[in-house]
Amino acid sequence: MNGKFLSLCLFPVLAHAQLAYDGFRPETGYSAQAGKSGSLGAQQLHGPAGWGGTSWDVKGSELFVFREDAALTFSAITYPGGGGVQIAPIDATPRTRGRNLEPAIPFAGRTSLYMSFLLRVDAPDCGGTAWAAFENSGGNGLGLGAGIHEGNLVLLTRTARGERVLQALGPAAPATVYYFIIKLSDSDGSWKGSDDLEIWVNPSDVSSEVKATETASLHFQDASSHNASTEITLTRAMLHVENFDGARIFFDELAFGGSFSEVTQRP
Repeated sequence: MNGKFLSLCLFPVLAHAQLAYDGFRPETGYSAQAGKSGSLGAQQLHGPAGWGGTSWDVKGSELFVFREDAALTFSAITYPGGGGVQIAPIDATPRTRGRNLEPAIPFAGRTSLYMSFLLRVDAPDCGGTAWAAFENSGGNGLGLGAGIHEGNLVLLTRTARGERVLQALGPAAPATVYYFIIKLSDSDGSWKGSDDLEIWVNPSDVSSEVKATETASLHFQDASSHNASTEITLTRAMLHVENFDGARIFFDELAFGGSFSEVTQRP
């Protein structure tokens, strides 16, 4: 773990084709007026590529809404605009929203998978739970994800029995934008058994994994910690909150790809 916060620099945006990317932009159909509330389930989406359907889950909490003023940024990346997701929980109830990938993303033929996203929690403390993840069919085989849980930044992992584990990495601060980059690596060429996880939080240089490791406020690598034995394909992106009554949670810039550059450079 690298505990130093270093000065931030801009990194030029290059064209890369992510396996899935959602910057919550009005030009892909997002509207704060959808269903009169901006609910994710009421959106009429027509992109970007990599997604199926015209909205996030129709069933579920209407508290997950699109707002242009909910957009998040982090200075290591130049963002092209758009909005973000805002959630304002009214109680401690667990709430999850998902958006289907189309086509599904197979593990076969790949040696690594990456995701990145932005998260901010506006609350007196970070005592609740908020995470983003890409997962496979059935919801019991987490692909990869991260977030905040009970005051800590966490990496989401999965046991051989399919249990989701939130592994604490270090303290989280409210009203702080966190830029997560997560990597899952195949350890034996089969995507069976335990595989390796790595995470970078708020790196100021994303020109390479080496530079991200050198400049991240937090870097963590855990060999053979994640069991992917049933993860044949990834089919959904998930946003989850619970125990954040009275808070406001923001998610933005979901990206998924087969290389580090695909999830750190915006289209």
